[in-house]
Amino acid sequence: MDRIIKKYLFDISTAIDNIENYIGNPKVFADYEKNRQLQQAVERNLEIIGEATKRMLEIDPNINITNARKKSVQEIELFTDTTILIILKYGVSLSTVCLF
Repeated sequence: MDRIIKKYLFDISTAIDNIENYIGNPKVFADYEKNRQLQQAVERNLEIIGEATKRMLEIDPNINITNARKKSVQEIELFTDTTILIILKYGVSLSTVCLF
């Protein structure tokens, strides 16, 4: 595997860990909703995940990332909002959500 792709995978893994640390346990959506700083921190790390994914696909378009090339900005925003809601409302980890 290309060294640069490994770096992007590391960035994705770190961003997932950051989000899970920021949100904490128990995951309470109302706490997230009230805290703009927390929202921005989570959103920034989701941006890092998206950017790393995009750059990996530019290096190797054959990387198997389901539907990554087909997403519109609106779908990505919906995914982001839905992901945060699932994490906070149902207490699942971001890495679990990202598997789907």
